[in-house]
Amino acid sequence: MGKSNKPGKRRPLTILELRNLCKRDPGGYKSEFEMQHANFLSQLSIFKNRPADSGLSGITNSTRRKEAKDFAELIDFIAHVTPKYQQACQQFPTQILDLVESHSELLDSDLRSVIVKSLFLLRSRNVLEPMDLFPKLFRLFAVQDKHLRRLIFDLAIQDI
Repeated sequence: MGKSNKPGKRRPLTILELRNLCKRDPGGYKSEFEMQHANFLSQLSIFKNRPADSGLSGITNSTRRKEAKDFAELIDFIAHVTPKYQQACQQFPTQILDLVESHSELLDSDLRSVIVKSLFLLRSRNVLEPMDLFPKLFRLFAVQDKHLRRLIFDLAIQDI
């Protein structure tokens, strides 16, 4: 927990603060990481099982956008701390790669971008092999998202 100006009062950590603390002291923040990881797994299940049509589920677009933003923050957090919690995050690269591959058209554009950036971050840290990553990402060129195609191209060139 973070500290506020008043003695005895604590404010909740932001996900960025928690990320930095987890990187510095993985053992000291393991329980907080585990809570965020459980939250990720829960949201992953929701995103995989949600019907494509928002009208069927009764959820507004603004609610979906907020959920996608929160989920993107979790993905970014876990991607950054994966080297510190390798055992717990063993399936993480496969999980997000499968999500973006199987639901690419249904995911929010910003969420797709965060997933791709996270995958390349994992690749740069040798968590993912190029032959596991590139063939699946090249299939995303078929998605009607110019920004995503440009992002994949730019990151692939940087990796080479």
